Formats: sequence, C-alpha cells, structure tokens
Amino acid sequence: MRMAQCIVHKVDGEGVVVPLVGELLLPKQYMDIKPGLYDVEFEVAISQQKRVESAVAVMTLVAEPKPAANVSQAPKAA
Repeated sequence: MRMAQCIVHKVDGEGVVVPLVGELLLPKQYMDIKPGLYDVEFEVAISQQKRVESAVAVMTLVAEPKPAANVSQAPKAA
C-alpha cells in the first residue's frame, strides 16, 4: 500500500474551515494509481468494532505532476 499526503478541511466550533495536513494509507485498489493531485470525497461510518472507518466515494484527478526539466550539460572546453 502507498501513502497519500492529504489536506482535510474541518469546520471548527466557530464555523471556521481549518485545513489539517496528514497522510492517508491507501487501500489496495488504489495501489497502482498514477501520481497527481486528486479531489477525494470520503464516506465515513462506525464499524462493528466501534472504529471510525472511511471509504473513497469519489476520486477526481485535478492535476498531473509536471515533468522534470531537462538540463543539458554544456560541452567541455578542450
């Protein structure tokens, strides 16, 4: 499994949206997903073991990573 860096937007007690940054362990079905920036909507439920669990409801690719710039080496003087 792979880890994904994510920003969760949480509404605090005063109604202010606060960004929380963390990592998410991706389920096996997303192991081969290509790198990029995604918008993800989660469904949250309480399991029989009384643990909060989430599942990906919708995942949309927002931006793919930009390719690295080619840096050519200058020819050496003889």
